[in-house]
Amino acid sequence: MAREILERLRAHATVNGIDLPFTANTPYTNTIPLRLEPLSQANQELERRIKSLIRWNALAMVGARESRRAQHRRAYFDFCFGGHAL
Repeated sequence: MAREILERLRAHATVNGIDLPFTANTPYTNTIPLRLEPLSQANQELERRIKSLIRWNALAMVGARESRRAQHRRAYFDFCFGGHAL
């Protein structure tokens, strides 16, 4: 829906002589030389543990979603075929 609206807006602008330069990518340049960047004051072990927990949580969420999808597919199959195997 949003894509269609933006495409129609772009077409309208083009018809009216307005060129819209658009790119979803923006250039990034690190303006601080690596040798001048301050060393991290973070606790590296704590950072590692946090990242590990975040990854574990993401995997758990994906697993839960897949489990729900499987349950929904099974419920739909049971609804359509009365729980009988084909």
